[in-house]
Amino acid sequence: MNDIFRDMVDVFVVIYLDDILIFSKTAAEPEEHVKKVLERLRSTKLFAKAEKCEFSQESVEFLGYRLSKDGVTMVMDKVNSVLSWPEPKKVKELQSFLGFANFYRRFIWRYSEIVAPLTALLRKNTAWNWSEKCQDAFDTLKKAFTSAPVLQHFDPDKPITVETDASDYAIAAVASQPDENGRLRPVAYRSRKMDPAELNYEIHDKEMLAIVDTLQEWRHLLQDPRHTVTIFTDHKNLEYFTTSKLLDRRQARWSIKLTEYDFKIIYRPGHQGGKPDALTRRPDYHPGTAPHHFAENNPQNHITLLPKEKHNFEQLPAVARATFVVEPNADLHKRIKDAYAGDPTAQKILSKPIGDYTIDAQGLILHKHRVYIPEPLRVEIIKSRHDHHLAGHPGRRKTLSLLRRDYFWPAMRKLVEEYVDTCDSCARTKIPRHKTYGLLKSLHVPEHLWDDVAMDFIEGLPLSEGFDSILVIVERLSKMGLFIPCHSTITSQELAQLYLKHVFSKHGRPKTIVSDRGSEFTSSFWRSLCQLLSIEQSLSTAYHPQTDGQTERVNQNLEQYLRLFTSYQQDDWSNLLPLAEFTYNNTEHSTTGVSPFFANKGFNPSFDILPNTVIESPAAHPQANDLVTRLGDLQEYLRSQIAEANEASKTAYDRKHLDAPDFHVGDLVMLSAKNIRSKRPTAKLDNRFLGPFKITHSPHLLPRVPTRATFFNANSQCLPRWSSRTTQV
Repeated sequence: MNDIFRDMVDVFVVIYLDDILIFSKTAAEPEEHVKKVLERLRSTKLFAKAEKCEFSQESVEFLGYRLSKDGVTMVMDKVNSVLSWPEPKKVKELQSFLGFANFYRRFIWRYSEIVAPLTALLRKNTAWNWSEKCQDAFDTLKKAFTSAPVLQHFDPDKPITVETDASDYAIAAVASQPDENGRLRPVAYRSRKMDPAELNYEIHDKEMLAIVDTLQEWRHLLQDPRHTVTIFTDHKNLEYFTTSKLLDRRQARWSIKLTEYDFKIIYRPGHQGGKPDALTRRPDYHPGTAPHHFAENNPQNHITLLPKEKHNFEQLPAVARATFVVEPNADLHKRIKDAYAGDPTAQKILSKPIGDYTIDAQGLILHKHRVYIPEPLRVEIIKSRHDHHLAGHPGRRKTLSLLRRDYFWPAMRKLVEEYVDTCDSCARTKIPRHKTYGLLKSLHVPEHLWDDVAMDFIEGLPLSEGFDSILVIVERLSKMGLFIPCHSTITSQELAQLYLKHVFSKHGRPKTIVSDRGSEFTSSFWRSLCQLLSIEQSLSTAYHPQTDGQTERVNQNLEQYLRLFTSYQQDDWSNLLPLAEFTYNNTEHSTTGVSPFFANKGFNPSFDILPNTVIESPAAHPQANDLVTRLGDLQEYLRSQIAEANEASKTAYDRKHLDAPDFHVGDLVMLSAKNIRSKRPTAKLDNRFLGPFKITHSPHLLPRVPTRATFFNANSQCLPRWSSRTTQV
């Protein structure tokens, strides 16, 4: 139909499916327009039913609205249907009512806020409860239908004014244009509830959200370069939003969106607004659906700790102190006095008060205005100031501080520290605040070249010549490195073949191999191979890659080299490995003071880069010049350099660490849960330590775990000592 009348649409015809609306600006135009429409229908063999046609009308019902020269209004028959709608008795009836009412929401100011209690009943798994709030919303919505205004037709040639407002849980706006007399009349209304994230915004951001959301919703009306949109808000700070230089991320995103519009924000106090906002202040419209919003800005959510009568503000400090003191009740008073009978110190004081001790009118012993607690009740009192929800398991100092406000007994600090140190909940959930356990224990210094090697993998690389990983092998005395391309799916048999090809065939059998706990190194084949060749296998402890720090550092250097020289597609790194290996081995090592190549061969390789240029290759270290004649002396020099570097590293490392606890068989230990999966919903709120476990074997200090569990070595950093509580609670 639109295609048939394409030259008339929006000129003097509006079409929706088979409904045709003909409009004219003057009294002489209607006849001409109607003739053109009828002629077009006849030429296309389309026919109109006479009984469904209306001609020369000043107002007409079209698509559920009453249209006239004054604007758009609701159809009275439909309004009467809403007014006579019975109170819904179940969800289906409420859905029908809201579906009908929602059609006319554009006429009702703050529609979303009015119906909030009703829409809350439509949520899944919500029991039907037609409360007083629901009835108020139902009645208010009916009343709004009787007072709905006539929406003036939008005129693109006139300037437009927008008024926005926000409550705690909804935003609303009205667009207006001047009529023939210059009075502002509404063109459109809109409102919506905030989503859960928006409910958390500060009030100034909620007010700004109303502006941004409205501009985007009505962009087809407001993006007119001929007019500047005037926006009224009752939040004065928003006047300076467009000139502010201090914006958070959300506000910065809004600022970018607002660059598409020509507008100015003007502050107008709420009581001067043309549209009532009383509905946004009604506490009964609070949605009450966000379980984590306990303190919305409504009076019923505020509690005063002071009486309502007139206050003496000179006594306010004393009142504030009393607010945070939990006074002993009568039952506790009685128990304290009864326990005095079994406390020798209390008996002496009761017979004759000494020093700072006094006895109050209730018979309680006071020490500098604090209640003296006899020995049988001390642990219980500590528990009330440490374990209780209102205390929150504070540490030593804070627990002692809470106790000292009201109570006293000799050697109070010692008992409190013992109690806190042996608290099971604290041991499981709190982060240790002391230095990390475990002093540095350096690997032994190798005696000869290629006696000791370290191995590791760099994985997760893009495919290059069919490879996606790198096997890194480092000789621990000279620090020489070998970089071998391989696959991430490499098996222990394939690993053995690579080692035989690149290392064993050139340097023979090593005495020890240091590696992490990858499946390639822990398989039965690899362990059997090492056993047959009398190779000692040193595996790092679980989740503690620092054990194999040698290759970890070389991996970083290799990754940096590839990062510098690989192509944009990163698919040529395998071809760069020989150059990277040469570069690494030809560079002075910080530990030995010479290059790995020099440490292996006794000389540096030729490194002539420029043609026709002879570059002398001096010894990498002054002391090395006298040692090149004897390779044995060179190796002795390397060992001394490594030992010296190890000692320096140990000194720096130990400065920030504590000596590991001296564990014995039978000791109880906790196990860090950092790398252990839990079935609980989130690790953030889960225990940080598991246990306690009992040490049953001394050499490797393995804790007792369930029979089917996997055994693995654990670094001392993951095994804090378990302190059992000897004091009965």
